[in-house]
Amino acid sequence: MSSLPRLYQSHPLLWDRLIPALGLAFLFEVLVRATGAYPPEWRYFLALLLLLLALARPGWAYAAFALLAVYPLYRLSLYLAALGVAALIFAGWAARERLGPVVLTLSTPLLGAGHLATAVPLLAGFWWGEVAGALIGGLAALWWQTLAAIAGRPVDAIALEGWWPSIEPMMARFHTAGSWQTVLRLGRPFAPSSQALLGHLLMVLGWAAAGYLAGWLSSRVEGTIRRPRWARGLAPLLSAGPSILLLWGSYGLPLLGLGAPPEAIGLTWERWQRMLLLPLWAAVLVALALRFRAYLWRPPLASREGGREKRTPRPAGGRRARAPRISAPNVPLPARPGADLPKRSPPSAGDSSDDIIMLELD
Repeated sequence: MSSLPRLYQSHPLLWDRLIPALGLAFLFEVLVRATGAYPPEWRYFLALLLLLLALARPGWAYAAFALLAVYPLYRLSLYLAALGVAALIFAGWAARERLGPVVLTLSTPLLGAGHLATAVPLLAGFWWGEVAGALIGGLAALWWQTLAAIAGRPVDAIALEGWWPSIEPMMARFHTAGSWQTVLRLGRPFAPSSQALLGHLLMVLGWAAAGYLAGWLSSRVEGTIRRPRWARGLAPLLSAGPSILLLWGSYGLPLLGLGAPPEAIGLTWERWQRMLLLPLWAAVLVALALRFRAYLWRPPLASREGGREKRTPRPAGGRRARAPRISAPNVPLPARPGADLPKRSPPSAGDSSDDIIMLELD
């Protein structure tokens, strides 16, 4: 299993760009296939070109995606195309640095069709921090609501969960609409009443707060967990509690009269149970993704020998190489001081008496 971290760390920038590049190519394929804007041969060629360009230059790939999206949006409506291109240009400042947050935000309706939309603010907060989590969470909820409003559907969280975007109702509502009619039809699902408008605004703010809390708490919980090492992977789950409560609140807004009434969307107890479990399931998936990324950044076995003493490599013959012996030249050593002086004989009894006589004369 150590080959996976070694493979990832050999080209980390390429692997980090791979998932956003695949997501951008998939979004282009979904848009073009739904609108029938390009022939199949050109559709596959342009999707592959976007994939390769996103691996090399993510900013250029996003600019090409925005340019190629003009014609499919124009087939829906000229005014929708103008609004869509303006929104894509506005998001271009973020795509120059990181393509992942933009692709994740645009993929929210597709993730919502698979009941995974609540993973967007959690993943953004855990991966890119609290500020990016708040921006991505709020914009993801607003984009999800806007696409549902284009299709003429209720824009509350309960009605959006499990909904796959379809191009036919969008084409029927906006293909022949003028500029003022486009604005009215786009804004009518947001504000059937003042209470409903407040509920939709609270949903956007709730998703933004969920992304902020996820990033803010994750950095602090992970810093407090020292040992055991595997317990650090539980930091996203432990810090996702307040964010999950906020996401639950977005589902409960219709029950408080701040959105579409529950009976109008066929709310049942089974569906309510499923929606309560969705944020928990999203938190588990995000925690697993972060744990896998931490595993990929684990130092491989070869680099762990840096702290140990390096041994002398063996030659091809199998025996350990020995250092050559250095023989010192035959140079005479210098004599110690006083070695050439004559040796003194041991003192006798007469010498001691002479010393006593000399002292008396003095």
